[in-house]
Amino acid sequence: SQRLSKATGAAALLISAYKATHGGKRPPVAQLRNAIYSSARYLDNIGAYEQGNGLFDVFGAFFLLQLGPNTDTVKSSVEVHTVLSDQLGTPNTGVGIHDREGVTVGKRYVRTYTFTRTTGSPQPQPYRLRWQGDDGTFDSQGSVLLPLNKPVKVDVQVNPRTAGVHSAILELDNPFTLGVDAPIMNAVFPANEMNAQTHFSFSANGKIDRNQFRTFFVRVPQGATGLKIDMNAGGAAGKGIKVMTSDTDAPNSAREVFVNQ
Repeated sequence: SQRLSKATGAAALLISAYKATHGGKRPPVAQLRNAIYSSARYLDNIGAYEQGNGLFDVFGAFFLLQLGPNTDTVKSSVEVHTVLSDQLGTPNTGVGIHDREGVTVGKRYVRTYTFTRTTGSPQPQPYRLRWQGDDGTFDSQGSVLLPLNKPVKVDVQVNPRTAGVHSAILELDNPFTLGVDAPIMNAVFPANEMNAQTHFSFSANGKIDRNQFRTFFVRVPQGATGLKIDMNAGGAAGKGIKVMTSDTDAPNSAREVFVNQ
C-alpha cells in the first residue's frame, strides 16, 4: 500500500512538471507510462517479480518524457501454467512466461513466444532482446526482426537450477525508438520435491528480520491427505504463521494451515 501511494504521488509530480513546461497540456498516457518504465532503476539485489521494472526515477522519467518516447507497440503471447491458467481468455496463454506448475529443478524446457508489432514503420524493424535480472534461468537469441502486423516466434530456453522463484524482465528494444518498446515479466517456480527419495519431507533453516519473510515451495504428492509443518523459531509464545496450500486433488480450492511458534 505504501508503494502504491508513493508511485501515485511521483506520477502526479511528473504530470505537474510536464504541464508546467508544455503550456498546461497533460502528457500522452502511453508516453508517460513508457517514460516511467524505461527510466526505472533496476535493483540487482531484488527479484524482478518483486520490483517489476525497478525503482521509480522521477528525474529520469521527466527528462525522458521531455524528449517524447516514441516506442512501437509489440504484443506478446506465450504458454503459461498455473492451477487457474485454463480459465484465461485464451486458455494457458499469457503475455509472459509464468509457470507455477510442472517446473522441475534441473529439467530444461522451451517456451515459444509469439511477437507481433502493430505500430511503427512499414519496414521490418530490429529489436534487441535483453534479460534484466536473470540468474541464468532464461536464455534466448539476442535480437529479432519484426515486420509490421506479422507474428514472429522466438524460443526461450528455461533451465531452473535451484528451487524457488526465478524471474527476469525480457526487454524488446528497438534502437531507433526512444524508450524500451516492450518490457515483459517472466517467472517460474520450481518446487522442492516431496517423494520417496526425500522421505516425503523437506526442511530448511535461516534467519529473517522483523516483519520480513521467506518463501519455500514444495510439491505435495498427488493424493496426499495432509501436510504437516513443524516450525522452531524465536518470538513470543502464541504467535503463529499462516500457510496457504493448494489441494492437489482439487486445484481450484485452498486451505489454511496455522502453526504456532
